[in-house]
Amino acid sequence: MNRAIEASEPDGVEATVEYVSPRAQHSLRYLGSGQEVNTASFDQHKVYIRNARRTSSPPTLATTGFELVRHSNTVDLHDDHAEGPYRQVIERLLVEHTGAEKAVVFGPRRRHTSIVSNGTLPGATDVHVDYAAADSRRIAARLLGLANPAEIPYRRYMAINLWRALSAPPQDRPLAICDGTSVATQSGAYNTLMPVDKMPPREQMLTEPPADPNLRRGFLFHYDPAHRWFYFPNMRRDELLLFKLYDSTETGPWRCPHVSFVDPTVKNAPPRESYEIRSFVFFS
Repeated sequence: MNRAIEASEPDGVEATVEYVSPRAQHSLRYLGSGQEVNTASFDQHKVYIRNARRTSSPPTLATTGFELVRHSNTVDLHDDHAEGPYRQVIERLLVEHTGAEKAVVFGPRRRHTSIVSNGTLPGATDVHVDYAAADSRRIAARLLGLANPAEIPYRRYMAINLWRALSAPPQDRPLAICDGTSVATQSGAYNTLMPVDKMPPREQMLTEPPADPNLRRGFLFHYDPAHRWFYFPNMRRDELLLFKLYDSTETGPWRCPHVSFVDPTVKNAPPRESYEIRSFVFFS
């Protein structure tokens, strides 16, 4: 990243993040009414989160599974009709930056620390990835208009999230990204997405996961002291954070757990606001 490092930026911070309880077998993630509610229980863990701007070699999608790029944007991301124009901009960026033959962008989401609505959610507080491996394959096929993931006519594909801070620096609740090479293929809990118009009572949420194959599942992680965490402090609007949700190679940094966290070094900052959009890129 070409931006000069500010003298006030620390080498890293110790902060608290939430991992799913080792007792958790599964979770349901209810989404609606401007809320996200997980049914699993979580444990708080102190982790050291390194300043990725101060690493000797900048992180990249190939080396760590995440990367910061400079990307000016003229689309008003507070506009409810921004998805179409922004999607075209991001698809061009992805093809140029990754060398992919095709990029498909979808699933925009605004997040705000203190304002919630049907179109805006708070930052996610659990260590997770958005798609489990099998769900990633199904989504990739569906985006290509295919019913069977085995028919995907590409040698490789990746799910990439693109995250941008809308609020001015410093951010009170930055996004922490885990180096994908430090993430073992480990046990955890599937997190089944349950879209609802109205959030049901808690007792109704505590059910067995539905068998519906069309429901999307993410993945929650158990605590692992081997996880290496990073963040980019003081993100600006012309910076875009790319990180892998899935890579069909399933080797190297093929997925990056992530979570928002309270930065203990930031005081009296306005609430963080951000915009994210998901994508799949395909390689011949």
